[in-house]
This record gives sequence, structure tokens and C-alpha cells, in this order.
Amino acid sequence: MSGPAHNPKALAEFQNGETRLVYARYRARPDAGPFYLEDGKAAKLKGWAKEHLECFMPECGDRRLTTVSRTGKRDGFTHYRGAGGHSLEGLFHQQAKALIERWMAVRYPRLAVQTEQRTRSGERRADVMVTWPDGRQLAIEVQYEPLTPEAWRIRQTSYEQQGIPVVWLLGHLEPLLRPAGLPGQIGLGVLHQAIAEAGSPLLWINPIEGKVGTA
Repeated sequence: MSGPAHNPKALAEFQNGETRLVYARYRARPDAGPFYLEDGKAAKLKGWAKEHLECFMPECGDRRLTTVSRTGKRDGFTHYRGAGGHSLEGLFHQQAKALIERWMAVRYPRLAVQTEQRTRSGERRADVMVTWPDGRQLAIEVQYEPLTPEAWRIRQTSYEQQGIPVVWLLGHLEPLLRPAGLPGQIGLGVLHQAIAEAGSPLLWINPIEGKVGTA
């Protein structure tokens, strides 16, 4: 857990989005769990990755990938020239879900973890749904697109009425995470205020750095 507020260096590192892709999927098993590229492994895995991995973005038109080894920056994947072009919000949103899925599977193997799973009533579809053996559930929502307080309250209330606790993870890009005021401080908008007033924690996620931060 890394707190981005009140520390200029920590906030800058948390917001860093220089490397944009660190997750991929297996060509032979696209429905299997995502592959995570550890930092410093790009050069060693380059040939293997070209042969066995591909982009996992749903709308990708050319899924071929290769690894990039970066001096002073995090290793990552990149598309071949002319391919890719995914929106930053969509790219980070998908990777955030993959990060949560991977982290939960390693830390809590007895729990069922499923991305894009609908609630039993079908009213909502959670970015990540965690289900206990006894049937209890926890919804995790990743929010990179701007959201009005009214829209957030509708989604929050829907989960509450279905008896499902929900954790909201806001994206590490502006306007959901933006510096303001003194160095290291975070500017809070109407959505942040609505979440805080409801008694929910203010949490942000950076899937590239593998961090969740709080103000």
C-alpha cells in the first residue's frame, strides 16, 4: 500500500504512466489468467513473448506484441508499428482488473475471483467479483472514466440493496487523481467528496506500478 498524498516524490511515482502495457494473454489459452511481465525480464523473454503472448485488449485489431527493455524506466510490452492505439483509460482499466485478479488469486486462493461478473440479480456487473465458498460476495470497481456523484450513488446503492459490499478504486490519471495546492497534495472533486461523505475510503490504483494508494 502506497500513499500518494503529502509526499511529492511518492505522488509523482504513483502517477507515472510512462510504461503503458505490462499484461498480456497467452495465444494458445486466451481465457487463462493474464501474463504479468516482471520488470527487468523484457530482454530475456523477448523471443518467447513474441511466440506465445498477445495483446489482451478486447478491441485490439493486431494483437502481436514484443517486449521493450527500458533503462531507468520499467520494462513493458509494445505493439508492432502501426498497431495498438488503445485509449489510456481503457488500457489502464483492463490492466487494473488483471492486477486485482492476479493479486487475489495469489493471496486468497480459496476465493473465486471473476472479472466482468454480473450480480445474481443481473442488475450490476462488477469489474472484479470476489466470491467466498459460503456465497458471500465483494465487488471491486475500477473507475478511470469521469463519473458524476449522482451516477456513483446509483451504482453504490444498487450494490448495497443487493447486500454486496463494494470497493471503489479510482484511476491514477487526471482528473481522478490530480495534484493541487502544495507539493504532494491531491485535489478532490465532487466525486471524491461524495465517496468520502458516504463513509467509503478514497483509494487510487496504478496497475503499472502495482500499487493502491490512499489520500
